[in-house]
Amino acid sequence: MAVITYPLNGINYTAENAETYLCTRTSGVYSADENFALTIANASTVTIGHGIAWIKDGTYAGKSVVSTEAVSIDIPIADGVLNRKDRIVLRFDKSANASSIVLKVGTPATNAEPPSIVRDGTAYELGLYVISVPAASTAVQIKNITS
Repeated sequence: MAVITYPLNGINYTAENAETYLCTRTSGVYSADENFALTIANASTVTIGHGIAWIKDGTYAGKSVVSTEAVSIDIPIADGVLNRKDRIVLRFDKSANASSIVLKVGTPATNAEPPSIVRDGTAYELGLYVISVPAASTAVQIKNITS
């Protein structure tokens, strides 16, 4: 179909048709404070709460991503000498046709940088949080987390 008018009664639409209807939205997490809120569960575990986001992964395409349950993420122990920065992302995996909340563990370094956000033919990621893991630290601290 070259020209799509959406929505109309009596017309069958595909997922691609619905994406074109919504594709003018900008990628990101919806602004309500509770969307994908992070809490510290214990010394080495954070929890990402429920939330809703929009991923615009093409000129005429986009996905609504809804997480209805909290996700627990274990943060690996700190390096004894070097700092590290990890990144938590909301990832749409195009080949799996599914979304997930993922921890991307950074590389220990004196001037640590978080892993890059991927937006290519295989995945589209939204950065949720960066967790600074100071050398020799024993617990995740809220002061070391940025969104």
